[in-house]
Amino acid sequence: MTNLVSSIWIRRLVIYITGQKDGSISQQTIIAPKVKSLISLQGASESSRIHHVQLDGLSFQDTDFTDWYRHAWPNNGDSGEGHTFPQYDRQMTMPQHRTGMLLLQNTDHIAITNSHFRNSGYSAVYMLFYNQNNTVSGNLIEHAGHSGVILEGKYPGEGDVSKNNLITNNVIHDVGELVGNGSGVYLMNSGSNEVSYSEIYNSPRYAVAFDTYVGIATTNIYLKNNVMKYLKISNTSQDSGDTASIYSWGRSAAANTVDQVTIDHVYADPSMQDYVPNGLFMDNESSGQVFSNMKITNTQGVPYRTNSSSGHTLTNVSWQAGFNDSLMDYANIGIKASFPYAVTPLGLTTSFTGSQVNLSWLNVNNASSYDVLRSTVQGGPYTTTVCSAVTTTTCGDATGTPGTTYYYVVKSRTSAGLTSGNSNEATQLYKELVFDGFENGLTSWTAVKGTASTSTAQAHSGSNSYVINQDTDVITHSFSTNINKIVTLWFYDDASDTSMQTMAKVDNTIWSDATVFRGLGVNTPTSTTKYVTRINGPITATSVTRTTGWHELKWDYTSGTKVDMYIDGILVASPTGVTNFNQISMGDWWTSNTGTVYFDDISITNPFNDGFESGLSNWTAAKGTSSTSTAQAHSGSNSYIIDQDTDAITHSFSSSENSVVTLWFYDDAADTSLQTMAKVDNTIWSDSQWRGLGVNTPTSTTKYATRIGSSYAATSISRTTGWHEFKWDYTSGTKVDMYIDGVLVASPTGMTEFNQISIGDWWSGNTGTVYFDDVNVIPYSIIDEKSYFN
Repeated sequence: MTNLVSSIWIRRLVIYITGQKDGSISQQTIIAPKVKSLISLQGASESSRIHHVQLDGLSFQDTDFTDWYRHAWPNNGDSGEGHTFPQYDRQMTMPQHRTGMLLLQNTDHIAITNSHFRNSGYSAVYMLFYNQNNTVSGNLIEHAGHSGVILEGKYPGEGDVSKNNLITNNVIHDVGELVGNGSGVYLMNSGSNEVSYSEIYNSPRYAVAFDTYVGIATTNIYLKNNVMKYLKISNTSQDSGDTASIYSWGRSAAANTVDQVTIDHVYADPSMQDYVPNGLFMDNESSGQVFSNMKITNTQGVPYRTNSSSGHTLTNVSWQAGFNDSLMDYANIGIKASFPYAVTPLGLTTSFTGSQVNLSWLNVNNASSYDVLRSTVQGGPYTTTVCSAVTTTTCGDATGTPGTTYYYVVKSRTSAGLTSGNSNEATQLYKELVFDGFENGLTSWTAVKGTASTSTAQAHSGSNSYVINQDTDVITHSFSTNINKIVTLWFYDDASDTSMQTMAKVDNTIWSDATVFRGLGVNTPTSTTKYVTRINGPITATSVTRTTGWHELKWDYTSGTKVDMYIDGILVASPTGVTNFNQISMGDWWTSNTGTVYFDDISITNPFNDGFESGLSNWTAAKGTSSTSTAQAHSGSNSYIIDQDTDAITHSFSSSENSVVTLWFYDDAADTSLQTMAKVDNTIWSDSQWRGLGVNTPTSTTKYATRIGSSYAATSISRTTGWHEFKWDYTSGTKVDMYIDGVLVASPTGMTEFNQISIGDWWSGNTGTVYFDDVNVIPYSIIDEKSYFN
C-alpha cells in the first residue's frame, strides 16, 4: 500500500447496565455503539490514494447513528461551497452524514470480500467521491440503518471519479431501518459500475436506486453505463409510496442496463397513504434506460411506471405481451454457489391438501440441503423436525394432529456445514383429511385388522394404492367432528374372484352391526356377480354388475337427514338413521373369502352449486338490497341481478377450500361506466386478499379486468355483450389460476385457498345492469386428482 495518509482505526464500546432481570449484571449485556465508522480508508487526495488493499473475512458489527438526520440541504446553494450546480445541494448527502461502517474515499482496487456487516447505524459500505475499481463481493450485509452499499460521486461537472466498481455475489437485507429512503445498493452520480448476482430484500424503499438531478446537461452528469444484472429482489417499498424496488430519478449521461432480474412482493404497510409502490419506476428525466429479461410479480401498484421520462428500451419483460419466461436464467439469478455464508430461505408458504401440510420456499443458490421445523407455539421454539436434509424446496408434513395449528420455519445448510437462521414463519392449521391417494403411504390411517400395506401394482392415480392381499386387513381414519360432506373412493375389483368379502364404509364407528354400518363393496356369499350394500347388519345385492377394473364408491351426507350411496354414479341406497360421519374404513373384516383388491383416491368434498333458482337463500347481502331476475339466465330461469349502486352478496364456507370455482357473468359491453366483479378469496373486503375478475371501466372500457390485492389490470379479453365464464383454480395449493372464457389471465401467489365467494358492485358510481349465474364449486373427485394431489 503506497501513499497511505490517513489511518485505519477500529473502535467499539460496550456498556453494562444494571437494573433489569433482578439487577444481575451477569444476566444482561447492552451494546451501545459510539462510533459511526469502524474502518476508514481515506487517501489524502485523488492523486494520493489508498489502493490495493483487501479486507477479507471480517466481521463488522454495531455502529452509531445520529440524533438528527436530513439527507440533503433544503435549498440550492445551502452548502455555501460554491458549486457549479448549486441545486445539487438538494441531492448530495450532507457532510455530517457522509460516513458508513466501512468508509472509502480516494481509493482504488480495494477488495471487500467474504465479510459480515451487521447493525450499522448508517450504511454498511459508503464510497464517497473518488473510488474506482473497487470490489464488494461475497458479503452478508444485514440490518443497516441507511443502505447496504452507497457509491456517491462528486457534484455534477466537478469530476467523473466514482466508477468501474464491482458489487457482486452479496446478500443485502433489512436496510433502511433508521433512514426511510434506504436502499440495498444506491448509485448516486456514479457510472460504469456493475451490481450483479445478489439478493436484496426487506427494504422500506428501494432495492437498487440510481439517480442524479433534473435540469442539468448530461455533459455534466456521471450516472451512465451502470449494469445491474442477475438480481433477486423481494419485499421492498415496505414503508414508502410513489416509489419502486428499482428506481431512478434525474438524467443519465448514457443508458444504464438492467437484465435478468426478478422482483416479487412490492407492498407498503397499510398505514402508508401515498401512491402505491411499483416494481420498476423511472421518474423525472430518467430517460433512455435499457431493461431486458425482467419478471415482476405481486406488486401493490403496476409493475412498471414512468413519470416524465421516456425512450426506455424494453425487451422480454413480464408486464408486456409476448413475455417468454424460458429466457429467464433463474438458475443463475441471485447469489452464486460460492457465497460463503448460509443464507436464510425466503418465501416459506404452506397449504393443506389431501392429508398433509405442503410447504414450499424459494431456492437458495448456495444451499446443499434444507431442514424444516415446526412448533405449536408462534415464534418457537421449533423443536420438531419435519423434513431433514431435503435437497428440494418442498416438504410434506403428514404427521400432524387434526385441529392443531403449527408454525413452520426452514433453514438452509451449505456444503461446508453452515446453517442459516430461520426463515419467515408460516402457519397452517392441520385439517381433517380431504384427500388421500396413498402417495405418502398409510400415514393418515390406523390399522384395525392385519398388517396394512400399499402397492404399486394398481393405482387409480399417482403410483400407489392400498392393497388388500391377506385375510382380515382393515384400515380406518377418524375425524375430530361429525361431517356432512361427500366421500368418494375408488375400488379395483377382480371380478373373476368368486370368493371375496371386502368393503368400504363411511359412518360413525369402526364396527357395529346394529345401527350405523354404511358399507359398499363385494360380498360373494350374498352375490358373486353384483356389488352389495351393507346397511346396519343386512347385506343386499345391488343392480350394479361386478367388472374387473376401477369403480367409484360414493357416500353423500349433505342432506343432513340420510346418506345417499352410489356405485359408479348409480344410486343404490338412501338409508336414514345416520345423518353424518366421523370415520372412513375399508378392508376385509371377515376370515376366509380373501383375494387381492385395491383402494385409492379417497376424497372428501363439500360441493356448492347455485343457479339462483331458489333466490338468494345461500347468500348474505354485503352491500345494498340484493335481488334475482328472470330477464337473463345462463341456465334455468333466474340469475342474480345488479341494477343498483353498491350491491354485493357473499357466500362463506365453513373451512378453506382448494377447489375450482366457476361462475357466469352477463355483460353489457355498451356500458362504458361500470364497476362490477366477482371475487374468490378469504375475505369480503381486504385490499391485500382480493382475487377478482370482472369489469372496471376506469381501468379499461373495452377489456375485462383483474384485481389482485388493490391493483387493477386490464386483461387481453375483449368485452362483448353476453355470457362469460369466470374461473378460479386453487387446486395447486400454491397460487390461484384465474381464467376468463378459458383464457388464463392471472396466476397470483400469496393466497393458496379460499373460504368465500363474493359478487357485486362495491363502488359508488359507475353502475349499470349486469347478471351473475351458475356458481359452481367443483369437487376434487371431478378434478384431475393425479395432477393436483400427487
